[in-house]
Amino acid sequence: MIIFKSVFRKKTTKAYLLIIICLFLAIGIFLIGKNHYITEGNINYEGSSLRFKAPIEEYEKIKKMPNLKVLRKGISRKISTYSNTVFPNSEIVFYTDESLKGFEAIIWQGFVKDSNKFSITDSEIEFLVKRAYSGTGKDKELISFEAFDQLYDRKETVYFLVELANWFDYEKNIKWLSENIEIDNADTVIEGQIINNGDGINQYEKSKKSANLYFFYVKIFTFLSIILGIIFGIVLIYTLINIIIDEKKNSHLLKYLGYHNKTIVIMTLGKIALILVLPLLLSSLVLIPIYLLW
Repeated sequence: MIIFKSVFRKKTTKAYLLIIICLFLAIGIFLIGKNHYITEGNINYEGSSLRFKAPIEEYEKIKKMPNLKVLRKGISRKISTYSNTVFPNSEIVFYTDESLKGFEAIIWQGFVKDSNKFSITDSEIEFLVKRAYSGTGKDKELISFEAFDQLYDRKETVYFLVELANWFDYEKNIKWLSENIEIDNADTVIEGQIINNGDGINQYEKSKKSANLYFFYVKIFTFLSIILGIIFGIVLIYTLINIIIDEKKNSHLLKYLGYHNKTIVIMTLGKIALILVLPLLLSSLVLIPIYLLW
């Protein structure tokens, strides 16, 4: 124990500890900040999605897409005029939802004014409205898988709606889609939007200004964390080298006092562990409240 105490009496050791504590704190704060803005982005843009048209045969392949949260198939159909809609004969894209059975549907209340039923033009299928939403910007027109199979004509190209688990990875998803999926008539992938030759299939309809702000914070915190991580690695290597050199100088004295080589090595490793673990514990006492409060 006396030998371990002697290590912490050295000015160089105290300097190493102070530098490592500061680096742990800085890296921890930047990582907490990055995680905070990723969480905020995912909450504010919950339900962020990619929408495109592709052959139905691509469905199984799209299910393997990274960052996939929910995958829905969709078809475009018109609602019949007699359903008392605000917008008669409106063309609507209906997406599948596993919570619905038979001919149940979830739809915007404006499409089924004062009614809990609607039917599809050129179809004998009548849908029961399980829920009519008022419009939050995140809701979609949904039908069951069984209803989709009844309406799908086995020839048309279908819509796909991919909800993302992580809003910040949408660029990677766009890249993956362009490389792996045969998107119908798609000739351009730009700024996170799949342009479908004027078909008006919108992608990622978000406020660009606030979105860029979240991306900026995450990238800045990531960059600073990497830089500090590199600095920490350099400081750590320098510290370890100096400790080993110091211990080599003391090894003759320790041998003279009766310590074996194996014991000396274990003691050296213990000192190194203390110099790493102690700053980690001390910095954690500061970082935990920051994490909880941020």
